Amino acid sequence: MSELLSPARIDQVRADLPYLRDITYVDAAAVSPVPRSVQVAADRYNELTVYNLRDVWQLSQSVFEQGRVLAAGLIGARAEQIAYV
Repeated sequence: MSELLSPARIDQVRADLPYLRDITYVDAAAVSPVPRSVQVAADRYNELTVYNLRDVWQLSQSVFEQGRVLAAGLIGARAEQIAYV
């Protein structure tokens, strides 16, 4: 566990979360800072949906299915048992 919280690991996480550059964030409400990779992916998805509004469901279906598979693996379930709400 100490490897997860080493100063080097904390610096790595902070580097991926620009918001945490000079503060410590302890709120866990409905909003929180996200890693750069999440921001880039969300921006890309938003751009795709703006220009392909009619095809949004087709563009996102495979991503949602991958998410179900990953979530199921985390909890020992089958993908079809995972629902987005």
